[in-house]
Formats: sequence, structure tokens, C-alpha cells
Amino acid sequence: VSDFMLEYVKAGNCILFSSHNINSVQKICDRAVIIHHGVKTDDFVLAEFADTHPGEDLESYFLSRTRDGGAQ
Repeated sequence: VSDFMLEYVKAGNCILFSSHNINSVQKICDRAVIIHHGVKTDDFVLAEFADTHPGEDLESYFLSRTRDGGAQ
């Protein structure tokens, strides 16, 4: 499935991909949105994540934003 999605995007198409699998998100997506209890808490370009969050990996960041009390 991910190979199909990558080819589909390379052809100029857009996919809205919902997942809790951070590895798949990093492989397939160029942009990420974090939603916690139905509220968008984050919206960022994955290629810029390391620059805006130095020393933090995406999975840890996701968990910190989705634990109860994490995202305000």
C-alpha cells in the first residue's frame, strides 16, 4: 500500500493519511497534523521538524502532545 501511495503522490496527487504509525507517516507524508481529542494541536512540514524541534524525535513529540494534559 505505501508503495502505491508514494507513486500516487509522485504523480502530483494528494493523500489525506490518518495514522498512529509514526514510521509510516515519516515515510509517506511531507506534512503532519496532530489532532488530540478532535482539536488540531500541531501542523508542520516534516522536513522542517528537526530544525524547529532540535534533539526531539517525532514519536516522542507526538506522545507528548497527545497525552492527557500534553496539548493545551
